[in-house]
Amino acid sequence: MQDGRWDWIAVHLDEIKDEALLRKIAQRANALGMHDWVLEHMDGYADTRTIEAAIEAGNWTWLGEHVWQFEDDLQEKIALAAAQAENWQWLYTYAGQISLSDCGDKIAIAAYQAGTQELALQLARRCLNSTQRENLANAAADDPEFLEQMSDILDAAYFGRLCLAAAQASDWQRVEKFAKFADNKNVAQMMELAIA
Repeated sequence: MQDGRWDWIAVHLDEIKDEALLRKIAQRANALGMHDWVLEHMDGYADTRTIEAAIEAGNWTWLGEHVWQFEDDLQEKIALAAAQAENWQWLYTYAGQISLSDCGDKIAIAAYQAGTQELALQLARRCLNSTQRENLANAAADDPEFLEQMSDILDAAYFGRLCLAAAQASDWQRVEKFAKFADNKNVAQMMELAIA
């Protein structure tokens, strides 16, 4: 390591049984920014610091090539960092390959608010559960066109609640737009309000 003979180290890694020494080698390589080398020869040692260094350096190509190898929580950390950096193209390319189970709605909402509605819809269709889809729909509540694009992936009960709230606020134009997607129970209550 002191002589920087990383090729020699790579050849002899299999002979090293000392876990502490292996960690030291990985830490030194990571500190020198040799992320590719660590992943190629010591992929089990690509730690959070390696990923954070790649994010800070804006090395999205490297992250895209290797993101599938990481644990779910690290994949989500990378996806959130991509959203924060507004790297929507990266998310278009890799979102379908990684875990977004705990942060998909945050990323979809950020994409929607940044004007990248197509990505928000892609995430809603491929990566979000029903609760996360509703979170996205709530963030886009004032955008009837976007809500209509989500109509096939949102529950009828969601549209029922949306229309009932609109009816209670006497926003009949909104009710008229979304009543066709609503569930029967809420439609009945809306009819009572309309008659009243």
